Amino acid sequence: MKKELALILLSVTSAVVLALGLIRWLAPELVGIPADLRLVAIDRAVPPFYEGVFRKEHLDTSAFQLQDPLTRVRNLPLLPEDLGLGPHDILGFRNRSVPNVADVVVIGDSQTYGNNAVLAENWPSQLETLLSPKNANVYAMAAGGWCGIQYADMFLKSVALRPRVVVVAFYSGNDPLECFSLAYGSPQWEFLRPDGSLSSDDAPGVVFPSPPELQWKVDFPDGQSTVLTPDLRLASNTDEPAARAGWAIMEETARRIASAAREFGIAVVFTVIPTKELAYAKRIAAAGLEPRPAYADLVRSERRNIDAFLAALRNIEGIDVVDVTEPLQEASMQPVPLYPKNENGHPSASGYRVIAEAIGPHVLRRLADPIRGLKLLAVGAENVPALVAKEGAWLFTSDQSLEANGWKIGDAERVSGLDLQRVPIAGVVRSVNRDRFGPERNAGNSLSQ
Repeated sequence: MKKELALILLSVTSAVVLALGLIRWLAPELVGIPADLRLVAIDRAVPPFYEGVFRKEHLDTSAFQLQDPLTRVRNLPLLPEDLGLGPHDILGFRNRSVPNVADVVVIGDSQTYGNNAVLAENWPSQLETLLSPKNANVYAMAAGGWCGIQYADMFLKSVALRPRVVVVAFYSGNDPLECFSLAYGSPQWEFLRPDGSLSSDDAPGVVFPSPPELQWKVDFPDGQSTVLTPDLRLASNTDEPAARAGWAIMEETARRIASAAREFGIAVVFTVIPTKELAYAKRIAAAGLEPRPAYADLVRSERRNIDAFLAALRNIEGIDVVDVTEPLQEASMQPVPLYPKNENGHPSASGYRVIAEAIGPHVLRRLADPIRGLKLLAVGAENVPALVAKEGAWLFTSDQSLEANGWKIGDAERVSGLDLQRVPIAGVVRSVNRDRFGPERNAGNSLSQ
């Protein structure tokens, strides 16, 4: 009997020890081990962080883009700046750095990345210049080969930057077929398939780059010229089932973005960048040039698809929709070319400027004016009075220093953390300097410097 009891106690003790060991290993928070003292085994599920960020294979490649299991392709991180390419930040996006917060996030493909232009001349950078009255920064999340599916995926990731506004730029030249290819070719995106009777085999064959025999060299009366590739762009704008499904997927991704934006309190601006061919349609008609049949088909069907797509987006509550096609067509009538002379379908710096100027007013009205004047800042559990100037927030160490500089605590307006997300702490007011920190100089919201 004693041996049986001892055996039972030994078995119970062993089970408890084993259970505690497993808990300690798998759920250390249950046994009170501090997070900074826990060890995690290196495995595929939890890769070492820095090795995942600074990957050796990135240093050993000259590739501009890399394959990715979810986004299909992504930009090479930390690419140096070159003529018309880069720089890429640590995430592989075309910015000089990754901000902790961004007032505006822009999402798109190579038309938004800014092929054919240096960083300062792509349309996200020119948009940031137009937003200077609001002192707003713009962070671009764009990669060539992306479409609405990646845009929706990136939107959910952009929330980490706490943006006020997100601009999503579709491209009518290849987004529909790229959406179709990704949704019908990747199991993780199959929930976006609008037609269960279709398969990836229904995608039309597209030859890229467009062969010379399918290119159309256009010579304008004023001596300007360019090369168009209507057959290539027509593939995404036909009445074929794959193209129709692609446009339907684009609509669904836009609805998903808008729904998530409402949840996070983010304003969304949608646009569709047209093909080079459609952008030049008004100029070609005005010049009386005889178009190729494929060009006439493309202009007619693409304009119809864009109009229908934008009309569907305008039915989504709480979002802005911008048609940049008409501004591009109007600008094409001017002597400054919007696109290169060759077959490249990406705008030049002047074309990107038109896009930025069309989108700018819609973003501007969604942004608050810069914070200026005496405010109450939330610092931990306390509210600290601070004078917010152009260079940042000057904190008052006490009510006495506040009053000594001519203010009363009742003069301070409480502001939210979102309003001050990009206001740095400029310093602490420890002395009396009413000429610098007093209300006479800093009245209202206009703080002179």
